[in-house]
Amino acid sequence: MRSPAVTITGINGHVRRNAQTRPYDSPGPGEFYYRLRPVRQSIVDKIHMVYELDDVRMRRYRELFLEPEYTVDRLPGYAAADAANPFKTYVAIPPRSRYRFLLDDAHFFFSGFMKGPVCRGQAALNVIRDRFWVAFTDPDADPVSNDAQFLANQAERLRLPAEKENSPGIGDIWYTYRALEEDYQAAKAGWLRIHGDRGGIALRDLWDGEGNNRDALLTVFRHFDSASVERGLVGDTPLTAWVVDYPLLERIHYLLVAGFDVFGNVGHQLATRLYMDFMRMEAENNFLRFLPSTMRQAERAGWYKGIGGGVNNLWQNPVWGLDGETVIGYRPKKEFFDLVRARFGEAAGHPDPFTGCGAAGCGDGGTPTVPPAQASVERELRRLAYAKGGGIAFLPELSYLRIRTGTGGAEDGWIYSLVKNTALENVSMLFLEELRRTPAEDTLTLVRGVVGSYPNFFFDLDEAEAGEFVDAILSLDSPKAFGPKLAERFGVHRGNPGFWKISDWFNRRHLEANPVTAGWLDLSRYDNL
Repeated sequence: MRSPAVTITGINGHVRRNAQTRPYDSPGPGEFYYRLRPVRQSIVDKIHMVYELDDVRMRRYRELFLEPEYTVDRLPGYAAADAANPFKTYVAIPPRSRYRFLLDDAHFFFSGFMKGPVCRGQAALNVIRDRFWVAFTDPDADPVSNDAQFLANQAERLRLPAEKENSPGIGDIWYTYRALEEDYQAAKAGWLRIHGDRGGIALRDLWDGEGNNRDALLTVFRHFDSASVERGLVGDTPLTAWVVDYPLLERIHYLLVAGFDVFGNVGHQLATRLYMDFMRMEAENNFLRFLPSTMRQAERAGWYKGIGGGVNNLWQNPVWGLDGETVIGYRPKKEFFDLVRARFGEAAGHPDPFTGCGAAGCGDGGTPTVPPAQASVERELRRLAYAKGGGIAFLPELSYLRIRTGTGGAEDGWIYSLVKNTALENVSMLFLEELRRTPAEDTLTLVRGVVGSYPNFFFDLDEAEAGEFVDAILSLDSPKAFGPKLAERFGVHRGNPGFWKISDWFNRRHLEANPVTAGWLDLSRYDNL
């Protein structure tokens, strides 16, 4: 399929598919209808994103788009300069409705960024950190996301490179769109100074998912040349975090999904990658507003070090709109997220079983109860969650671990994902990632169940071997040591006679745990060790 935008056009009683490059392209003359078609091919996890339609969804659509009073004077056109700009296309719809529509399914829309065609290959993915947390501004409180007049006035400054289709150049990004972003940031900062002071920046400025929507907080993982997103705050406090408001969320969607052409030329794909730098820095900038003003410059300096970091700071002023003060009583950013967890309740999810309660674990009343034997295994694995550098640096990007329970059943066992967080001095450059590596700062995030769609390696061991497995990882001292010390004893090589049996086991357990959203895992990136 050329694009995700497919319309069905009726001509003289006949039906034909009408595939467009982008979903907002003109469908051509005559009437057209959108229809649902059954998926007949195998469901593969890497592109499987489920958007549920039911009576509850229809009531929500009515609440957001039909019940509010607003006037549509004219329908938007299909010219790229307008259709590629959602702040022109949807100007008549109240921004609160537009933002709520996206927030209701923030995980789905972020999955579009991370699992869609745009996120393919190392050059496309190194625009983001290996792991970061995402929160959203409250649509009822945010003076930027909730003001129709401000957004309408900023529509020209919120233009996206997709308006040029396949003709944007590097100069357009470095000059035209960079200047537009700076103008918007300046206008936003001025708007916040006038309309955003309600006694200081506080936790109430973040959307808490009404206490039950777990899409309110997300964790994004980069697995070198692919990415994934999980609900809740997974793992220990990351280096960076994003706070996303409506103009930013809408632009990222139009940049990476609606306006992205997977078959576009190099100019289009390069422009998309470079513009995403602005989006990442704006999201980080929003997060900095929640830190004490005395911490902001030093915090951001820690994100952009080494080769390219200084250049980045020359091109993008890091302190737009950061003159306001937070009234949240804390110092380190870990304390900030501890307060977020407490305020968000169910929307924040359970404490992370490996790092959410400290090195000693959660104990009673923490994460859901697990069998004593599994708790013993997780105490051993917890040592990896608190390790930094050393043997962690020599692990694959994403590994799946099966811990056999020893009860004798072929289906018994616990499943974990071992996600390596590759440390970089900065993410300001397209290439030369190895020159920006800081392996001594690499960490590992452990997650119950399956994370991602492209496992790089399988480990399979008995519960009694968990301690030895952890010791073997921590003792790695070179890439060459991975094979004899770890893979040969606990790993599953491609040539292992039981490879497909254990692969089927991981797939089966994944599908059982997530029957609606899971698909078959992709082994094209499995390491040939």
